[in-house]
Amino acid sequence: MEPTELELTIRTGNRERQRLHRKRQKQKRARALKAQRLACERAERSRRGPHFFGESSPGRNASTFAEELQIHREFLRALGKEDVENGETLRTVAKRAFEAWLKGPYACRSCGPPFYAPAFDRFRQQFDPDFGFGIGDAPFEDIWRSPKDCTGDELIDVAALPKLSKLSKGKPEKLEPTVEQAAPTPSLPAPIPQQQPNAINFAWIPPGAQRYLHSG
Repeated sequence: MEPTELELTIRTGNRERQRLHRKRQKQKRARALKAQRLACERAERSRRGPHFFGESSPGRNASTFAEELQIHREFLRALGKEDVENGETLRTVAKRAFEAWLKGPYACRSCGPPFYAPAFDRFRQQFDPDFGFGIGDAPFEDIWRSPKDCTGDELIDVAALPKLSKLSKGKPEKLEPTVEQAAPTPSLPAPIPQQQPNAINFAWIPPGAQRYLHSG
């Protein structure tokens, strides 16, 4: 017996509802996986304590001459470059550190901008092989700003500089991310302060780093 027109309409409506239900379930699973990945990345980022160029702590720019000079010296040592030399200023040291950072280990300029530069771990005094930042192509002279307590052009008294802390002789610890199981109906995590740029692994630009990224 042939189905009636009403029965065909009901069957068609049921199939459409099933299709839409499967689509919603697929989208729900995709959102859950994305939320899980972002939560894992934030936890790993927090655990590693990564520093951007010129930061005295993660997400916080150095606010004094001494703070900024210290982090540049640590960058230079980790990159195998010379420490502060006679006749240098904070500006020249910062430029050396910045340019060496963009050409150093784990950095990538084969595509972009944004280019990729690794985060710095001040605790281990080494660059992170897995986490970093997206960097524009503006020249150093256009983006660097001195701290408020100096002009950046004062000569540095090399003899008065404190010694850098000794490096650990142990092998660098390879941190492995801990992935937690997604809950059946996970809630979306708090949004990341700035959109993740496309780069090696994952990279972000901390909101406090604007002094190094914009000329204004």
